[in-house]
Amino acid sequence: MHYKIEPISGGLGNKFLSVLGILSDLNFRYGTDYTYSISDPVLRLLNLQQEYKFNRLPYRKLSGVEIGNVIFTNNPVSVNKHFICVEQDCKNSILGVHFRGGDFATWKPHSIIPLDYFIDNIKRLGIRKIILCTDDSNHAIYNDLKAWLILNKYKVLILGKGMIEDLYALASCNYIVASPSTFSLTAAILGSKNIIFPKKFADKEALDGVLFWKNLLDHQPSKYLNIELL
Repeated sequence: MHYKIEPISGGLGNKFLSVLGILSDLNFRYGTDYTYSISDPVLRLLNLQQEYKFNRLPYRKLSGVEIGNVIFTNNPVSVNKHFICVEQDCKNSILGVHFRGGDFATWKPHSIIPLDYFIDNIKRLGIRKIILCTDDSNHAIYNDLKAWLILNKYKVLILGKGMIEDLYALASCNYIVASPSTFSLTAAILGSKNIIFPKKFADKEALDGVLFWKNLLDHQPSKYLNIELL
């Protein structure tokens, strides 16, 4: 059977995780005895197995699943068999820093993470090469962070060429210090597997009943990546 996978709505990160969840389920049920195509054109760029010829066959549509538990599955897929992944350069450490602004300010104002979270973690990791990424280059926190990095003589590469370029640049980093964003989570899964999220945000979200953050606070392991809450 051929399956046409339709991701959930939202940004690239949410869509990627929903497809990852569907592939995990298909892999658990059928092993390799199925074919698939992805309806979203951006995710098709990340996908290694896209077979357009199967679109002419009868297929079943699979809509995206809830993303909260995808990374905690006991039946993970081999990500590099389905998506283009990045091999890490262990000799030259690079730190990715992702500030998420944009609609976070109106959607959940506490999602805008303060400057000291980024600075404290950059200092703690001690990595001098920085890849800096944002969806909101006019935000005061992002500009203060950029100014701090330049003032303290970090070697900084500032992204902004495009979504796919930014995603894979972050994926090339050995660590990612991030706002609570599924975009940066996707980059970590496709790359180093190491990401740091803000614990204060996780604490609040867990109290509000968000399962993803509750699982992290309960030290639920993920077979896809390592997540630290700091």
